[in-house]
Amino acid sequence: MPASPITDVPDLKQRGAQPYGGTPGQGGAGLLIFRPGAPAGGPPNVFSDFDVLAGEALPGSVVQIDASLVNPAVVPGNVYPYIATMIGSPDGTGPANVVFSDGASFPDLRSLDGNLKILTEGLVVSPITVDDNQALTLGFGVQVDAVPGATAPSILATPGNGMFGPSIVVGLNSYIGVDTPPGAPFAIGVAPKSNLATNVLDVFLDGGVLPTDKVTAYGLDAAFAQLALLFVSQQTFEAWPLDFTQPSVPTVQYENLTGVGTGQFVAIETLIDAVVEDQVIPPFFAATTLPLAEESSRAGGLIMGAPGFASHFDINITGNPALPAGTTANVQLLLNGGPTGVVLAGIPIDGGTVAASLDGFVSRHSAGDFYTAVITPSAALTAKLSNISGGLR
Repeated sequence: MPASPITDVPDLKQRGAQPYGGTPGQGGAGLLIFRPGAPAGGPPNVFSDFDVLAGEALPGSVVQIDASLVNPAVVPGNVYPYIATMIGSPDGTGPANVVFSDGASFPDLRSLDGNLKILTEGLVVSPITVDDNQALTLGFGVQVDAVPGATAPSILATPGNGMFGPSIVVGLNSYIGVDTPPGAPFAIGVAPKSNLATNVLDVFLDGGVLPTDKVTAYGLDAAFAQLALLFVSQQTFEAWPLDFTQPSVPTVQYENLTGVGTGQFVAIETLIDAVVEDQVIPPFFAATTLPLAEESSRAGGLIMGAPGFASHFDINITGNPALPAGTTANVQLLLNGGPTGVVLAGIPIDGGTVAASLDGFVSRHSAGDFYTAVITPSAALTAKLSNISGGLR
């Protein structure tokens, strides 16, 4: 019979651990704690050896990474089924750092949460996979990156012909690939199982950040890979610190599901370097043929989508009095990384909030198009700009 749940273990309480009802040798689907360097004779659900821990796992097991004694914690390069959830430091003591060694694989891992930072070393095998009819969720404060020298994606999605394709949810304060080195490896690989038209990976950005150039197509049928980026939280745009570029996937769809006004964008507390800074304008997948003054449905595309309609672009920038007097910035609107001819020049950024706009330019928009506002200061900035916001309609 399983032992009684642990209810009063001071060490576990200090490390944010939770009660557990299993005993060594009997397995358990409760919380298993990986604490490298833990002394022998401790609570039965605390393990210093990950392979021993994995031997106790049953389907649905939750693993907490505790790197308080050895940082980072290192997971060997073996296959670990049954582990469904991995969490870090729920007590708020800082992120728990863990390295997935080359060859490590978690075929049943579906949830990451709680101040957890994962570094992957895979050369051939991706440690985290998501297939048709499956979802991988990154909760609060999760970061996943590949280390220099790794060549396999940290996360591999394998869409095929299932009723639903694979999906990834990137939650608040979570990041995939932000610190992954340039070039290979990639944060997410999309590897279709066939050349069918249903090879779509859905990525829901719910306050998290994903470098768009860190998603790429993989495998024999890479030419048929499809990616859908679904923006479901305005916090995603507020948190976005990166240039917005086209992913290396043949077919990319965009959809803004935030419910915020069409084409609005915002960036908070932005320190612009000496050259340029891209601020993403929420992109839409579907073009629309609605007249300029009409409303569009939430997923209907940009109102200015119909070719030939006049459009309006406006921006508000709150400057900083700490900047030298006379410091200005130019704002250029780009379409798919190229110039549109729309430039708002000489905006003062050495004081309060300044609004600038341009009306009447002719725009076009089609499936897969996206816009960015590129802000170029007249000199390298030594103080932050805040509340960069605006709209495109």
